Amino acid sequence: MRSRLSESAGRSFRLPRDEDASTNTSVENAFAVLNLFSAGTEALALSDIARLLDLPLSTAHRVVTTLCDAEFLSQQHAGGLYVTGLRVRELLNALYNRYPIRRRSARTLRELADATGQAAALYVPFGSHCLRIAGAQDRQQIHRPLLIGEALSLTSTPCGLVILAYAGPDQPEPAGAGPRPAEIRSTGYLSTVTDGLRSVAFPLIDADGRAFAAIAVEGSTLEFREPARSKLSTWSRIVRRLQDQCREHPDWTATPFEGLDSTHLHLRESHAQDFQGAS
Repeated sequence: MRSRLSESAGRSFRLPRDEDASTNTSVENAFAVLNLFSAGTEALALSDIARLLDLPLSTAHRVVTTLCDAEFLSQQHAGGLYVTGLRVRELLNALYNRYPIRRRSARTLRELADATGQAAALYVPFGSHCLRIAGAQDRQQIHRPLLIGEALSLTSTPCGLVILAYAGPDQPEPAGAGPRPAEIRSTGYLSTVTDGLRSVAFPLIDADGRAFAAIAVEGSTLEFREPARSKLSTWSRIVRRLQDQCREHPDWTATPFEGLDSTHLHLRESHAQDFQGAS
C-alpha cells in the first residue's frame, strides 16, 4: 500500500530548526517520523518514510527501528509496513485523562446507552474542536463504532454548538442558519440530524456557567427516531445527576487545554472516509 501523502506534505513534517541553536538530529528525525504518522491512519513503508521526509534510507531505517524498539511504532510483519505502536495509545490516554470528567462520566454514559438503546459519548473542548474522549456503546453494538479521539469542529457539530452556547457573552454566535445559543439554552439540549446520524447533546456546566463538556446520545436515524418529550426528560435527569455531582466536586470540571490553538494540529475531523468501500 502506498502513502497518500504528497511530497510537499511530507516536507511539512520537518520540525522548524533554529540554525544558530544546537540540535540533536536523531531526535529531530524521530519526531518528524511521528509527525508523519499523525497526519493519517494508513501504514507506511520504509521507502515512503524516507522519501516523504527526504532522508537517506539507512537513516530512516535507524529511526524507525529505534521507534519500534521503544514501541512508538510497530511493523506489521518482517519487511512489512509500519504503524503506530502501543506507546502512542498510552500517550493519547494520558491526554484524555487530563480531563477529570472522563472517568467520572463512565456510569452516566452507560446509563444513557442503556436507557436510549444508542451510543453515548463524552466530548470536551480542545481548541477550535471538540474531542470525543469517552463513550458507552449500545448493547447490541450495531451502530457506528465509538471513535474515541475523533476531533470535530466546535462550530458545526451538535456537541460543539452546545459547548459554544454556554461559552459566555463574549463568544460570537456560530454562522449559518443553525440553532442559536439562546435556543439551546432555553431547552437545555440540542437535537439534530446530520448525514443520517441523530444526535441529542446535553451540556455539562461549571461553576461559572460555562460548558466544560457535553454528552451526546448518537445513533443512525434508521433506528434512532425523534425522541418523545418524556424520553428527553428522562435522559436530561440522567445527565443532571452527573451535573449535580460536578457542583459538589468542582475539580471534575477542569479543562486543561483552554485557549489551545488546535488549527495547526493534524486532527482528523471525520473518519467517514475510513468506511467508504468497506464490506
